[in-house]
Amino acid sequence: MEDLLRYENNNKSREFTENEVRAHFLSNVWGIIDYWNNISDPSCNRTEGVAFSILSMMDGSNLGIPGFIVTPNSCPEDKEYYIKRNENYYPDNTNSNIKCDIGGGLHELLYNYKDENNREYGNKINKYY
Repeated sequence: MEDLLRYENNNKSREFTENEVRAHFLSNVWGIIDYWNNISDPSCNRTEGVAFSILSMMDGSNLGIPGFIVTPNSCPEDKEYYIKRNENYYPDNTNSNIKCDIGGGLHELLYNYKDENNREYGNKINKYY
């Protein structure tokens, strides 16, 4: 949150921090959840709608947030295990030069942004994007 406040105070353009991107992403997920929770049409599959909307956001179809790169993140032990079993394996991206990887703990952090007050932080970022 301090990074965001510093940005607001000096008005100089800079790259979002990993924490800011994570906050913005999770705030958008809750916005999607809220939207689909308020759909009252019984013929509408809200679970499917949430999944579709989150995937659309990750693909870059949401105007307030860019698309995201989604790659497998297997470990070398997985590759060795599957090779020994003569099975296909996922590519290893652990040493790739990926900037701002917000993945890995999103499911654990999701409920930190359920409260509207916490979401304000992620939503403030949107006005600068």
